[in-house]
Amino acid sequence: MNKQVSYAYQHLSRTETLFIDASTICNANIPFFLGKCIHGSMYLCPALLIALGKFEYYGSGGCQIGDSIDSHNRPFSHIASVIECFNHKISIESNRIIGNFGDNSDITELDIKNFSYSSEDLSGPLVGGATKTALLLSVNKQKFIIKNPYLKTDVYDMIDFLRLIGKKIDISDNSIVCSGNVMA
Repeated sequence: MNKQVSYAYQHLSRTETLFIDASTICNANIPFFLGKCIHGSMYLCPALLIALGKFEYYGSGGCQIGDSIDSHNRPFSHIASVIECFNHKISIESNRIIGNFGDNSDITELDIKNFSYSSEDLSGPLVGGATKTALLLSVNKQKFIIKNPYLKTDVYDMIDFLRLIGKKIDISDNSIVCSGNVMA
């Protein structure tokens, strides 16, 4: 499958579009060799958690910006923290991270300032990932508010995608309000 997608991508002109139908996905395992090929592979974790109720993750591609706490790998702790804020379960083992769906029915908001290096403004490398993870986890919530979101290009791109699949999203300076359960 990986060779087929790679081949199709290499042969698309700039005016063509590659469509990948993920509606029949049934494997929640993100193998190490594939995860390392995708800069944002960690964002497959909340998506698989919502779609399949679980995930197994072995690491991310892209620049490995972590410090000694992260064994110099791309940080995942903020993604795990957001997932746990939604009352889902995270288990970190020596070579993988396992996520399992929990009861998130009472979760209605998340403040991204909790992931900032400063309590006065949004700063540090974790606020963007925390915002994107909260957006992905809001997909199966009827209403969810992200307070103090980190609003940069990649977050707007994710919002555009979520709107395409039916999520109603309103943005203000200090919040994102997500409405409508698109998984229902």
